[in-house]
Amino acid sequence: MSNKKLITLNLAILILGLAIWKIVTRWSVWEIGEKFVVIMIALIIVSILTVMFILPTLGDFVGNFFYSAPEKAEPDAYTKAASKLAQGDYAGAIREYQSLAREEPSARFPIVEIAKIQLEKLENPDLAIQTLETSLTQRDWPDDDAAFLMFRIAELQLEQKGNAALATEYLEGVIARFPNTRHSANATHRLHDIEKANLNL
Repeated sequence: MSNKKLITLNLAILILGLAIWKIVTRWSVWEIGEKFVVIMIALIIVSILTVMFILPTLGDFVGNFFYSAPEKAEPDAYTKAASKLAQGDYAGAIREYQSLAREEPSARFPIVEIAKIQLEKLENPDLAIQTLETSLTQRDWPDDDAAFLMFRIAELQLEQKGNAALATEYLEGVIARFPNTRHSANATHRLHDIEKANLNL
């Protein structure tokens, strides 16, 4: 608020205060005409205050509430990684996912995405397998996550490297590590598929 407006506000409040004081102390002895004049002066002062200060302040508040641009949210690491991947910056995307993996060691998604980029974008299945194997051995994963990684490694060994022996080794590892579970049942089924494929060669 400018100094001029501040002075005007103080002066208006002072005059209004005097008017109210006059009304309170002299109301009973005033004639009708005097009462009317004082009330009109008070109303004029209130109107001035409303027009000059209350309405602009209220307008600014409403305008800021409805029309002010919201703060721009900082993109999170997942968004950054996806953005770099979309731009073709595969190394940058891998760095973002590696950072996420360090920050969220219990999350398998960053590891899986790194291996996916290495396989599909960099066309390096060996590196993808190495990423999954390193993560599998260096972290204490929940059963579902560990089984998923072992299945994925077996799949890459079989489909990308043509190494049925290593794929079989990982599937047998699932059966040994998670006996009497859906993971061991799925691994057993997959082993039967591999055996049938080998017999048909």
